[in-house]
Amino acid sequence: MNLYRIGWLWIALVCCPHLTYAGLLLEQAVDVSLGYQPSIALQEQVVFARRGQLKAAEGVFDTSVHSAVSQTQNRNLRLATGLPHHVVQCEVGASRIFQSGLRVTPLLSSAMIREFGQARTYNNSASIEFIYPLMRGREIAAVQTKANYHLEAEELRLLHQRMLVAQQVALAYWDLLMRQHMLQLWQQAKQRLKHRYSKSKDLLEAYQMTYDELFLQAKTQWLQSKQQLALSMNLSLKNQAMLDVLSSSFPEPKKREENMDELLSHVREKRADYQAIEKDQKGFGESILLARDAMRWRMDLGVTVRYQGWRGRNTATISGPNTSVSLRMDLPWQNRVASSQMVIAQSSEQQQAVQKNALLRQICTEINLKMSKLNLIVQRINRIQASVKSYELALSTQVDAWKWMDIHDRYVSAQVRDVQARSDYAKGLVQLRFAAGELLLDGRVNAN
Repeated sequence: MNLYRIGWLWIALVCCPHLTYAGLLLEQAVDVSLGYQPSIALQEQVVFARRGQLKAAEGVFDTSVHSAVSQTQNRNLRLATGLPHHVVQCEVGASRIFQSGLRVTPLLSSAMIREFGQARTYNNSASIEFIYPLMRGREIAAVQTKANYHLEAEELRLLHQRMLVAQQVALAYWDLLMRQHMLQLWQQAKQRLKHRYSKSKDLLEAYQMTYDELFLQAKTQWLQSKQQLALSMNLSLKNQAMLDVLSSSFPEPKKREENMDELLSHVREKRADYQAIEKDQKGFGESILLARDAMRWRMDLGVTVRYQGWRGRNTATISGPNTSVSLRMDLPWQNRVASSQMVIAQSSEQQQAVQKNALLRQICTEINLKMSKLNLIVQRINRIQASVKSYELALSTQVDAWKWMDIHDRYVSAQVRDVQARSDYAKGLVQLRFAAGELLLDGRVNAN
């Protein structure tokens, strides 16, 4: 969305209403709509929530630091000397899990031991522990990958929602533009009658009443279409004045000769809703990996390396490295929670697969139908334009008043049908662009 263009549009309309306004372009209408749509704002909040879930998933791999201080005084238990003692111990450690599942825990510890009547002694140690999962826990990286896939899916749904809004606004814009042209046609028809029958007041009044009624009907339809566009753009009542004049032109009708196979092959890359389903399907695939991992036995290999030293008044000793290796096993007798998670994840993945295939078939059908419909509309416009030209020629050469009026009615009717056909072509082109995922290119509406 071009915020610069939107800003100047609002300044011209709201802050400086006395300035001459050339008319609202389709691109401006879509830009304004994309910035003030509740449906887009709601989807943006869904994206924000998914980003929070991704941060929570990434938090599994954060480094945690812990420390502890304790003091123990024992007057009942005795050391070899038979004297009471007390101990002050401090420790600082950290822990981190890597995406491979490896957990690393370094630890520094210092203890001061004091016996009654004796000098203080210090027991210091430094150790690092490695725990590597051999079975359960190796797929922990799937937690972050799953959250990332679901975030990308919601971002794609946000893009699709923007395209939905752009399509809705574009269709309403072309409908209002058609009504605007209708008003101009009936106004021009009234002027031609007045010019032709300026000396025949009785005949002029008879036809003028009919044309006045048709003009009022067109005015009513224009107001209804204006209200519909205002609703599509989410405009307040005071800002609906920008819809009084539309300045875009209908796209030039031409036969669509796009390669259907090439167009359909690009649908998977351009339709945001299709890509969103694919991302969700991949996310549920990661859920299957997590559930399968949770169903395994736990077997962790642990390796600890430790240095330890004693220091007294006159002596000091150090030992190490002391190494220990452990193997921990956890054999769950029942694991119904993991089994249920597996069933849910597999079902969710299958649902996404069914939705994806159904959507692809629907998109292919829509593109094929819209393409055929546009080509038929082009043929209709060509026939109507031929009729309009023939009626224009007949009006310029006809002398008889009654025959002229009959030809004039046919001429105006042909003009009305021409405007309707051009509007249908513009709407059909918008729907085709939307079906192909090309309605918004780099944030700009593509309606030609």
